[in-house]
Amino acid sequence: MTSSKKGKQKKIWNSLKKRYLNYFTETWVNQYEEILQKTPPIYLRYNKTKISEQRIESLFKARKITYSRLSFAPEAFLIHSNWRKLSNLPEYYNGFYYLQDLASMLAVIALDPQPDETIVDLCAAPGGKTTYISEKMENKGIVIANEYDARRRTTLQLNIERMNALNVIITNEDATLLSTLSQLRVNRVLLDAPCTGDGLLWRKKDFRPIIRNYNQLQRTTKQQYKMLEQAFSLLKCDGILLYSTCSLSIEENELLITQFLSQHAEECTAVELPQQIAQFGSKPLLDKIPTDLRETSEISKARRFYPHIHKTNGFFMIKLQKVC
Repeated sequence: MTSSKKGKQKKIWNSLKKRYLNYFTETWVNQYEEILQKTPPIYLRYNKTKISEQRIESLFKARKITYSRLSFAPEAFLIHSNWRKLSNLPEYYNGFYYLQDLASMLAVIALDPQPDETIVDLCAAPGGKTTYISEKMENKGIVIANEYDARRRTTLQLNIERMNALNVIITNEDATLLSTLSQLRVNRVLLDAPCTGDGLLWRKKDFRPIIRNYNQLQRTTKQQYKMLEQAFSLLKCDGILLYSTCSLSIEENELLITQFLSQHAEECTAVELPQQIAQFGSKPLLDKIPTDLRETSEISKARRFYPHIHKTNGFFMIKLQKVC
């Protein structure tokens, strides 16, 4: 990176830093800035529909790829060496594994897909969560992978085919409207909402889009709320909705969910995440929520994940249930 580009990045970071100091301590922000200069860890999950755990471990050992395992993400590998070649191996193109951040895997684990259910992934591209849902369902039941963006839909389709996700149907609905899908009633919905994306800064290394996104934050949160309403409307009684973002902002996470729960108090409740995920993650920013809403929102059941603490992308998730 040239000195000119570094100067621009520093200026943009200073703007972001001022915003982060509204949420976090100076120590937290300094630690986050430091981690942005480092190489992120590489995670992958093996595809049980195509390869066994023993075989994938033997394959990595033969290729001198070192790794460690994670007890609360049974299909996950944390790669320590020779990770650069992972996306060029024949086994990658054959769908034996998917390169995916740990936080994204945890969202699917928290959703807890079951065989023979009907599940909607409302903003599905590029397909990492969709294909993991399908795998968790043992290719039984139906996964509806919705993606409105035509270019992203192409990538989604390629990954579905590569990962042998046989029970997936692709749709192209606007997730804020859902004209056709609105007639469905399903067991579970995953809404990984389009967001400002600053949880991905340590991977993207480009701060400029984040500033543009924050300048449009009000429009983004309105869009997210519409998607959340549509996602919730798809649920059967007792159905589960997993809402997530790769944003650090409270507006797209705690405040948006608090607003939703307060407006749907009679029909929606937050439920506990799996114990290991709840213990691994950080608690939500409760002190930033209006005092009169803290108890009714049940927002304390949400979890946040940070690059410098959890070695994942910046991420937020909460699990909601429809009460009838």
